[in-house]
Amino acid sequence: MNEEITFNAKMVLAYDANTRISIPTYDLLFTMIQSYFRAQLGKKAASLLVIGAGGGNELSAWGPSNPKWTFTGVDPSAEMLAMAQTRSTMRRAVS
Repeated sequence: MNEEITFNAKMVLAYDANTRISIPTYDLLFTMIQSYFRAQLGKKAASLLVIGAGGGNELSAWGPSNPKWTFTGVDPSAEMLAMAQTRSTMRRAVS
């Protein structure tokens, strides 16, 4: 399986929307997981590895409210990682 899948910004947004349609509780899952992490970590600094960082949903959901957490995101698609970087930077600037 050596096929390379490329995404553009429009495809990333469609992927994101379709995920929310397929999994109605998608955004709630981020809240639940963040609560679990906070219960385990307290107010400690943490380094989180996000495998399949895709469009950056974890980064933008958890990053702004957890300034002591650092993230390393990996994804097979450079285009998806670029969108994750953009989203996390945009969210940080707004928060």
